[in-house]
Amino acid sequence: LGGVGPNDFTYPSYLEPSAKGFEGLYPPLQPWQVQRSEVLVKQSQALFAGDQTQDISDDELKQAMQLATDAFQQDMSNGKAAAQLLAIYEKNNDVNNADIMAALSSRLWPAYGEVRLQVADYWMRRQNIPNALKEWNVLLTRRGNLYPVIFPLLVTLMSDPEGRALFDPYIEEPPKWWSDFFS
Repeated sequence: LGGVGPNDFTYPSYLEPSAKGFEGLYPPLQPWQVQRSEVLVKQSQALFAGDQTQDISDDELKQAMQLATDAFQQDMSNGKAAAQLLAIYEKNNDVNNADIMAALSSRLWPAYGEVRLQVADYWMRRQNIPNALKEWNVLLTRRGNLYPVIFPLLVTLMSDPEGRALFDPYIEEPPKWWSDFFS
């Protein structure tokens, strides 16, 4: 494989959120190494954690954007980088790009719960309940520990006639969590 070894894919010291640049890492992190994207995302998150109420300077937000963009360019399959870009676009009130990144994040890392939670929260803030419900469906199917968090939201949604209509596809083909919801 041309010199590719295990450290090219996993090297715990590279994944530390406190990593402030690549030069000081040993062994040095090369631009082609897979984990470089993860480090860039962690550095971006260290600047902007995705909390829309976070007070952050324009310069720090630009730096976080650049790091997340670099991470995404490094590994375009990285759903976490896409989710970080989603948070930054939302903070910048760039709704079109935020919507694109929300859809992309879930498709890139469909099994990663933290990305799904972030996307579901985004859709709720945008009051796009159908998209939030799709994310919740996946989360509830894969992570039963979220029942106590999401079920009350579903109960509220079902109490509204318009909200109840959103459950029609789930009535026709009940998901794994459906019987637990009604028990």
